[in-house]
Amino acid sequence: MGRLLRLLVAIRPGGRYLELGTGMGVGLTWLLSALGADGEIVTVELKAEEQAVARGELGGDDRITWVVGDGSVWLRDAVVELEADFLMVSSLTHGPANTTTGTSRCAW
Repeated sequence: MGRLLRLLVAIRPGGRYLELGTGMGVGLTWLLSALGADGEIVTVELKAEEQAVARGELGGDDRITWVVGDGSVWLRDAVVELEADFLMVSSLTHGPANTTTGTSRCAW
């Protein structure tokens, strides 16, 4: 999967990318591996403690915009302004957000 992510970004290294589900940054690391100096990634994660692991490793990279919150809510609110070349969704399922288990749910 990582090689595929890197390939998709390599097609347009200066593009804008959205990742829903930062987790601990594994997918993000692959996306960054082919991202050009003028590229951008917005990464959204519900669990702040998981995203903190990724930030600890990659937080100094100014091509990344970090968002902690429910990806489906963030996407719904950002859809008017959102321009992205690629969307990677690694954590969404259907239904309302479940803050007890920390599972992000997609309502669209």
